[in-house]
Amino acid sequence: MAMRGLLLTSLLSLLVLGCSPKIYEHQLNCKSNTEQILSKFVQLVTSEGLTVENQDAKLGFANASSSEDFSFWTGVYTRRFWTISVVEGKIFATAKTNTYTKNIFGTMTGNSDTYYKDDSSQDWGWYWNVRDGLEALCGTKLVIVEKDTWERQSTRKKQDN
Repeated sequence: MAMRGLLLTSLLSLLVLGCSPKIYEHQLNCKSNTEQILSKFVQLVTSEGLTVENQDAKLGFANASSSEDFSFWTGVYTRRFWTISVVEGKIFATAKTNTYTKNIFGTMTGNSDTYYKDDSSQDWGWYWNVRDGLEALCGTKLVIVEKDTWERQSTRKKQDN
């Protein structure tokens, strides 16, 4: 019986890890200081209709999201997100869309994330305008690094407060 439970747990863990989305992290070297980078980021995302939720120049972090959009025809809710952190002159950023469904009681019944990268549609101005603005500020092209969900924070150096 214990062996069956161990096998079931292993299979479930493999299934969950196998279904985790790939994260496409944008990495960009920048000579601008952290305050300038975050200020430009805030300007870019707000011009695309996103709301800045958190911003801390000391930590070198900011994130923004859109309001919740609902499609009556599909029953799907959608929100867009940009997150940025700056560590020792290097920008780490992600852009994603979160789509989810809710039942009649308001409980979430489905959830998925789509991360944006080089092959993302040019129609997504909220993504490309922010990305292009960061590249223009830094004067260099960003690099997309594919990561598993669990790798997200592992490559960053921790900052002292």
